[in-house]
Amino acid sequence: MGHDVSKVQTGRVRRMAGLARAGLGLARGMLERDPVAPIARAVDTLSELRGLGAKAGQMGGIWAAMLPPEERARAEVVLARLRAHTTSSSAEAVRALLEAELGASIDTLFARFEPEPFASASIGQVHRATLADGREVAVKVQHPGIDAALRADLANVGNIGGVAGLLALGDAHGVLTAVRARFEAELDYAEEARTLARFAALFAGDPEIAIPALVPERSSARVLTTHLVHGATVDEAAGWANARTLGRAIRRFVRTSWVEHGLLFADPHAGNWIFHPEGRVTVLDFGCVVPFDEAERARIGRVLAALDRDDAASAQAEIAGVLGGGSEARRLLAEATCLSLAPLAGDRPASAADLERVVRASTEAKRKLLGHRLTMPPWMPLTMRALLGTTALLASLEGGAPPIATTRPGP
Repeated sequence: MGHDVSKVQTGRVRRMAGLARAGLGLARGMLERDPVAPIARAVDTLSELRGLGAKAGQMGGIWAAMLPPEERARAEVVLARLRAHTTSSSAEAVRALLEAELGASIDTLFARFEPEPFASASIGQVHRATLADGREVAVKVQHPGIDAALRADLANVGNIGGVAGLLALGDAHGVLTAVRARFEAELDYAEEARTLARFAALFAGDPEIAIPALVPERSSARVLTTHLVHGATVDEAAGWANARTLGRAIRRFVRTSWVEHGLLFADPHAGNWIFHPEGRVTVLDFGCVVPFDEAERARIGRVLAALDRDDAASAQAEIAGVLGGGSEARRLLAEATCLSLAPLAGDRPASAADLERVVRASTEAKRKLLGHRLTMPPWMPLTMRALLGTTALLASLEGGAPPIATTRPGP
């Protein structure tokens, strides 16, 4: 299962060069007719890294789902190489970190602890365990050394020459600062525990949305323990008779937490949703949640309300109002953003066609924005990532889009 983090690249110059090569390759790919070739070149570089390289691998299933059907199979073969390099940690390293973080031996902390993880992602891996009182729990343990690797990558991204030009951003520093802050927050499991508790309070007693209970006495800055949840993946739930009910629950969860409480659930990974036959959805992993102030969430509320009544012009005008730059650049990005928001609006099921429309609009916007200056709010890149992931999830659940590559569910 992947590679031990003892082999994480930590040389600053080498990691910076790798990230620069990957970024330049993807930027050049926006102008190419073959969408898979630049991804293949980036994968070859990112698979040598951890940190942001591993996070890119976590997005692999979504990238593949967003490609045109004829390219999807080729992309999956390429992206499988990157997913195969997902960081993993040895049983000895996990035991040492757990005991150092929680101040006791594993045998004291747990009645049973499975040394083999059942899920592994960019920042940590998840183990099944049982507490002394018989409760089954999921123990997420941060990969030793991944914090240094990810912080090095985040520092390097801001230093790569010409990044503002590549991104066509007027305020690249503000955007990169916001992205860096969200990724660094994912390294703090204590902060994630607080966010999880906040979502649990917001949806307490909800008949359709469940949040796994935290086990605070078995959690720390690098260990997060929650009750273990059993259920189905999105690909399994897509064949159920109540798939539309489950889709509505996801929309309500995302819209309510975002518009009413200013918290955008920004991790689009399909493994973070567990589905139950009676119509409930359990939401996992609250490491990446983007905060919105009152004015920002009010604007998003107006955009979604306009889309609810099929008023695309008003929705695009709201988004264009927070963008700076030429009118054509603003129009293209506003259109792509509203297409990404559309699956959260109204009450029709999402489809593979919705996903393809978002991809076409986003690709066209990126191609035409290269070389132009555009100022966007710092929250927009992570918001677009979250919306694309949610669209892919809903299209797979409700509309027969190709299955999304997932790991087994974990917190």
